[in-house]
Amino acid sequence: MVKEDVQRRNSTLRSIGEFLLKKHIAFFDGSKELKVPHHERSATELGIHESTVARAVSNKYIACRKGCSQ
Repeated sequence: MVKEDVQRRNSTLRSIGEFLLKKHIAFFDGSKELKVPHHERSATELGIHESTVARAVSNKYIACRKGCSQ
């Protein structure tokens, strides 16, 4: 059971990360400022619960050329 839980968590984090990258490609290529979507919008587009998104991204950071962003 633990292995499946870890795999599910990794899959959720990957999905959220890919979603954010696609939605904010202009930020990562340096042409726009970052505008983070609300958890509700992200959850709706990903087909998961808002609280799942909130827990998954809590205390997580992304490092890129522009620095580190939460």
